[in-house]
Amino acid sequence: MEAPGFSPGRAAPPQPDTSAWWREADALAVTPDADRIQTLRAQVIDPATSPDIAESQEEMLDGLERLLAVAQAPALPVIATQHRVIGQTVCHFLAPASLVDQVDAAGKLFVTADRLVFAAGTVQQWPWHSISGLPRASRDVVVDVRGRPGAAHLRLNTYGDAMRVQVLAQRLRANRP
Repeated sequence: MEAPGFSPGRAAPPQPDTSAWWREADALAVTPDADRIQTLRAQVIDPATSPDIAESQEEMLDGLERLLAVAQAPALPVIATQHRVIGQTVCHFLAPASLVDQVDAAGKLFVTADRLVFAAGTVQQWPWHSISGLPRASRDVVVDVRGRPGAAHLRLNTYGDAMRVQVLAQRLRANRP
């Protein structure tokens, strides 16, 4: 029996064009601004029309507000943890993450004062002085290491986590000799 309302050959309803909204959101991820975030919030798609798009936009807005708080804070956040992979090193961020190109590589990502650390079955770490860039795309960050661009492709659970990793990395790398 077919699902109610299903008609073979019937196309899904067209999705609204939200590309301008996402361009503005990505611009705010680079330079967060409270007023622009509120303007963007007023432009969220109606959840009754497109619930999945509205949910993604709300997640992005939440991430932008968290990013703004980190970007405006005079000091970096400190996360209390004594996880074995970082020991007594100051931790500024901790979240679940996975390596995109490795199956079953779910673990934790740590942003510490000294390095970026991914701990799963094995531990991968990149000292800040060796990282040439950490570009973000959606919920992903790519670890570019000098001489080895794309050394790791990490997927975080939320846009906000990916954006905070990126801004913390920028601040930590800027403080390196």
